[in-house]
Amino acid sequence: MRKYVLYQLEHAGEQGVDQKHADMVISVIKRTNNAKFILNAFAGSFYAHSVLVRLDILFSIKKDLKDAKTLKQSDLTGFSPNTDSDDDSESYRIKDLPFEDKDAKNNEIVGRNTKILNNYFHYLKEDIGDGYYSINCENKINGAISELKKIDYDVEKYQFGLIKLKPNKYIFEINKRLSWLLSDPHTDEKIQSLIEETSKYINSLEEYNSEVKNLAPEKVQEYGIKEIDIKDFQDNLDDAKKNAKTFAKQEPDKDETFDPWFISRYPYPVCSKFIRHDSAVEVISTKKKYLNEDDIVSMEEVGAFNPWDDYRPGNYYIITYKNINDTEQGKKMLKDYHEEKDAKIKRQQRLQKLSSELNDFVHQYKESKNYSPEKEFKEKYEDKLAKAEKIYERSGYMTVLRDYLAVNGNLLFIADYNGLDGDNWSVNNDANYCVWVAKLNDEQLDKVKKLSRELTKLENDN
Repeated sequence: MRKYVLYQLEHAGEQGVDQKHADMVISVIKRTNNAKFILNAFAGSFYAHSVLVRLDILFSIKKDLKDAKTLKQSDLTGFSPNTDSDDDSESYRIKDLPFEDKDAKNNEIVGRNTKILNNYFHYLKEDIGDGYYSINCENKINGAISELKKIDYDVEKYQFGLIKLKPNKYIFEINKRLSWLLSDPHTDEKIQSLIEETSKYINSLEEYNSEVKNLAPEKVQEYGIKEIDIKDFQDNLDDAKKNAKTFAKQEPDKDETFDPWFISRYPYPVCSKFIRHDSAVEVISTKKKYLNEDDIVSMEEVGAFNPWDDYRPGNYYIITYKNINDTEQGKKMLKDYHEEKDAKIKRQQRLQKLSSELNDFVHQYKESKNYSPEKEFKEKYEDKLAKAEKIYERSGYMTVLRDYLAVNGNLLFIADYNGLDGDNWSVNNDANYCVWVAKLNDEQLDKVKKLSRELTKLENDN
């Protein structure tokens, strides 16, 4: 940081800034080794590339310093201007010079990627605690480790930290499929597919155990890495093979003359076919009948009415039907029904995954540096927010007003509704909302738009 700041100040004249003013600041910095002072005066300048911008602002604000022969440290103490302004301001026409200090560049890489690692390890552990393993977090961690390895940074603790968490990815997938096999009915083909998928993840755990055996024993002990006992998983899979639920084929009893029925407010056409209680059925007869209060009570007792509905005396229809699971049409109806049911489960799982990824993405920008007080927000962002395109609105609230995301150019607006009873309205900076504003690059912008589009579509489908 010190080298960078001095380099920019020494070449200020080349960038259109008064070199005399720069030399006065240089004399102050060269008289101190106080890193905190330099950081306070030029906070964030190494990352924001705004040393010369800050120099220009300093002498614009403190005009009395222009005539001083020398500067004291106290003249700069507490000076840390906000350089966030419109792109057409004079300040942004001043650019820092390219700086090729290898140590400084490496420090920037280390600072950025260790922050990513710490954040995404935290997110991944939270997800694991909630019963979910985030592939997105794993990819972020691997990417940061790869960047650090390029500069020969010691990434051992991060590599072993990920190794320790990785089995959860396979364990969650195994338990999920075992649950499906034992709790939901499937076709024989689907059962076989789930068994093969479960075996694949058990094999992944075996490969993990082999990798652990090849690690240095002292590292295994130091980082608390353990082999995974897969016997229980294999035993559970064997049990699931024997007891997996299949679609029930109810064979009619030759001596049984009773046909099932139910009560409806509306008639059903005879021969109409539909799914009822996970079975394909066909209507045999529809009979209109008046039910008095005693009839209603009797029907409720035998479960002919839904307990949450309010039934009153009046005309109803007794719908008698038969099971057609054995017929070709019935089999096709069941196949379509269960495929749609499985598809719905997959959509829900995809929805939960995307929701988690979007939450992870948005969470990293909900920082104090991206949050402006109400007055400052109105001056800088109110008009831009009014013209912003809303790309996502969170569902599930009872109120009409909801959390949402909006973009205007490369600005992302993260708006959290904060107007319900019990909320602290004093922290709002835009009406009933707390709004964070983050400037994204094109890649980040494309990512949040893509996540928002797919998540909105899935939520609408659901």
